[in-house]
Amino acid sequence: MQSFGAVPVDFKHPLMQPGDALVIPAQNASQHPPDPRKTTLVEFFTTPASAWFATYSGDIGASFYASIFGPLPFAFGGVPPDTVFVYISKQSADDPH
Repeated sequence: MQSFGAVPVDFKHPLMQPGDALVIPAQNASQHPPDPRKTTLVEFFTTPASAWFATYSGDIGASFYASIFGPLPFAFGGVPPDTVFVYISKQSADDPH
């Protein structure tokens, strides 16, 4: 996504402005759900994953960066599609209301 102009969010110092999109895959490490007072879920969809290999999937026990999904850093098997959530920012990050 960065090659198309997206930038990672720094949750300690967010720079989101009204109308900015926040895209979060369900199969992701260290997720922080966005504040529903500051964002609106506008869409979710599934996207194909590798059909036979994963580094982070609870469905097949792969957890490269942590052991929460399983003991293996990677696993082979049927990897289901990932769900992706798209939120839109309602206000700027520095707006306290």
